[in-house]
Amino acid sequence: MKKNWIICLCLFFFFSANAQERDLLAHFPLQSDGNEASGKIEPLTLINISLKGGGAYCQGVYGDYDNSEGNLITTQNINHWNLQNFGVMLSFKVKTYSTMPVFMIGYAYRLIGVYLMDNGTLELRANNMDIVLPAISEVTYATNRWQDLTIDYRDNRIMMFLNDQPILDEVLELKPDGLEDQNMSTANFSNGESFKGHWKNLQIYGEASEEKNQEEQIEDSGNNEIIADNNNNNNGNNVSNNPNLQIFTSKTCGRCRMSKQFLASNNIAYTDLDVDNNEANKNKMWNLLLAKGVNNVTFPVVINNGELFYNIADLNGFLNNLKNKKGGVQNVNSNNNGGNTNNNSDANTNTTAKEYVERHNYWRSQLGIAPVKWSDELAKYAQAWANELGRQNCKMEHRPRDGQWKQIYGENIFWASGFVPSPKDVVDSWAAERKDYNHNTQECKGGWYPCGHYTQVIWEKSTQIGCASFKCKDGSVVVVCNYNPPGNYSGEKAYKKK
Repeated sequence: MKKNWIICLCLFFFFSANAQERDLLAHFPLQSDGNEASGKIEPLTLINISLKGGGAYCQGVYGDYDNSEGNLITTQNINHWNLQNFGVMLSFKVKTYSTMPVFMIGYAYRLIGVYLMDNGTLELRANNMDIVLPAISEVTYATNRWQDLTIDYRDNRIMMFLNDQPILDEVLELKPDGLEDQNMSTANFSNGESFKGHWKNLQIYGEASEEKNQEEQIEDSGNNEIIADNNNNNNGNNVSNNPNLQIFTSKTCGRCRMSKQFLASNNIAYTDLDVDNNEANKNKMWNLLLAKGVNNVTFPVVINNGELFYNIADLNGFLNNLKNKKGGVQNVNSNNNGGNTNNNSDANTNTTAKEYVERHNYWRSQLGIAPVKWSDELAKYAQAWANELGRQNCKMEHRPRDGQWKQIYGENIFWASGFVPSPKDVVDSWAAERKDYNHNTQECKGGWYPCGHYTQVIWEKSTQIGCASFKCKDGSVVVVCNYNPPGNYSGEKAYKKK
């Protein structure tokens, strides 16, 4: 049965890419045994488990595992598993709808538990089960056939996907409890709950090891003088020919590596300020942030021409802005009154409306899709929600599915810090997702999540748009675009191929 539900995306999602972007730490096919495919990781412990039906079958019996009573699938400790940045992919199959864990991460502290619920939905529980995060109700698991489950965690953000459809996206600070948490199992040892069903194709992803990072840095040094091996630099800085562009980075930051690769590939020189190995760099960064009242930050932190940029949600847009302006970024207007002023947020003026329409139609025209038209009604609708987000300090959140702010249109959201984005910046950032879209099959890589903004931009049945923005007191800007009729319906194609 086709489920017609509106896909809502925030550009904040953009760089929370799928689990497979990281290194594959372990792969357990579970076809004929519990061995790890590479042979570098200890095999799974299988207690009273039968390998049948294309996977490992667990009867859901909790027991005295030391005496081989009950049944259990569990990994050994995976020493290089960084529980602050990882992904897990697993296929499972169950016979009936029931409340039970699919898997648990962490024996001692029960860091994460992914639960099936008896109404067909899923739920994520974390930090010794103290935090409970229900997944959306529109997507449910099926019985008697394999279901693909993915969780992705980085930068204190947890996302969960079922059969390539995003079902959870929440801010979450995980608190690992030492080495005993670097493992997975089918049982919750705190309450005796155990998974009943099949597992197969368990994959655990993590950041590259420190040794591999060093190799990549050395290789980059050989190809482009802009990037140097920080471990061979006495002061931890990468001295380049553009000291006006400085980037505070951490070795555990995937976004930092991605940023440096982007800058190098576009021949943009910069100075790398490593905060892990250089206390002066670390103190400098925090002094700048604390002066602005910021005590929690997502890397990278950037100084460009004397301006500080931090918590950059739309990192792709920020980097492309650097590229387009050859290393310079447009400064935020000094009027930081937190209101939607003509200086800072003029999405409803004729000029800006025209720019939004033209940029949408540019990308639609590449595929022979009919143009959209501006709707003042949609613009007012977008402005109302942008204002509401502004009252919440430019919080990144879509309209809810019911209540006072019920969503009735399609919606894309963009957030930026440190510069005022133009309509071209906004729409081109969404369109940049086309790299993850197969125009022949009209499918996104890994489900619609990696390119849902783009498909809404080109959605053929969407004929009207309206966009608006709000600038907050901290200089950040949130942009809302609404679409009528809405796009991104599950099971439908974005457009009819000509």
